[in-house]
Amino acid sequence: MNPYKTIWFKTSKTYDFVLKENHEIFGLDYIAFIVVLIVSIPQSLNYFYESNNEELFFSILIFVFGTFGGAIILALFIVFIYWGIGKILQGKATRRQIRKVYFLSLLPFVFVAFFVIIRTVVIIALDKPYFEMSYRIYLSQTIAAIFHLKFFVIGLSKVQQYSYGHAIINIFIPFGIIALLNYFITI
Repeated sequence: MNPYKTIWFKTSKTYDFVLKENHEIFGLDYIAFIVVLIVSIPQSLNYFYESNNEELFFSILIFVFGTFGGAIILALFIVFIYWGIGKILQGKATRRQIRKVYFLSLLPFVFVAFFVIIRTVVIIALDKPYFEMSYRIYLSQTIAAIFHLKFFVIGLSKVQQYSYGHAIINIFIPFGIIALLNYFITI
């Protein structure tokens, strides 16, 4: 069973296979890196066009290290938060299982990343200014987020061995904590 193909229509069976067989999925950890690229490419390209040659080296350096740092934070910190909230809700999963479920649920964003990269290459090749992302990228990110939520809720409920409602609570509690922190930091 190829989890990259079967997750789209047989999500529950895919997670059963991946978790029961302790199956290692090739390239799964790189999905986080690709998702971080999605976020950082448009903002970085706007800065690249506005900078002169002396600043360009430093902006590329910051982009590369920021991308790797973001991928590491995504791989370690977010999975740890979901594991901790799951333990509070009496979940049974290990951090490795949650990491596997989380990264497999990020698969829809890979397609958005390819779309952003292709659009960026075309804009650079045509030598046009790169302003804001178009509505097509926002639409594709929204569709990918819906699929990500579906995959993550099903996978989290499988691995934590509780209902979909508990899985949704497990997902949205960290969002609430981050929103409160953001609110108190920006006051």
